[in-house]
Amino acid sequence: MKRSWTIWAVVILSSPTISGGVYDAGGCGGGGALADYEGGEGKFIFILDEGGEHRASYIQNHPSLKGRVLFTDSPAGTPEAAFMIMNNPKDEQIKEMVKKGYMVRTRADSDTKEARANDRSGFLAACASGAQIITTDYYYKSSFFVSDYSVVFEDGKYVRKQP
Repeated sequence: MKRSWTIWAVVILSSPTISGGVYDAGGCGGGGALADYEGGEGKFIFILDEGGEHRASYIQNHPSLKGRVLFTDSPAGTPEAAFMIMNNPKDEQIKEMVKKGYMVRTRADSDTKEARANDRSGFLAACASGAQIITTDYYYKSSFFVSDYSVVFEDGKYVRKQP
């Protein structure tokens, strides 16, 4: 099925957006600037999902991501740490990272394992984890194999306020 998208306006949530340009990404680990940011609804956030030399190259000469659009998945406590990618929705550290003020992305499912087994336990764990972003490949049922698996909140929507 082919889908077309229309974007009328794009507002990017970046480190300077959060605090008027005076932002220390590493400060999120103590102050909760990103996890508690209330102005993000309807905006886009971009994350560099890379480590090693790719992340180092992006961060180089940009301490605390100053002048950068992308957040990075940097180790907690480093000046660039604000956003955590934690793929296991059952990882108890997600709650700890959110409590410390980090924004966390986790997954409802991976590969096709949960979808083929119609197993929503990962999605339910992700919902209970406190992660602000839950990703999936199954907003709709698969057309490649038989399964009723899809990820949507109880009200039929794809977004919700943090409980």
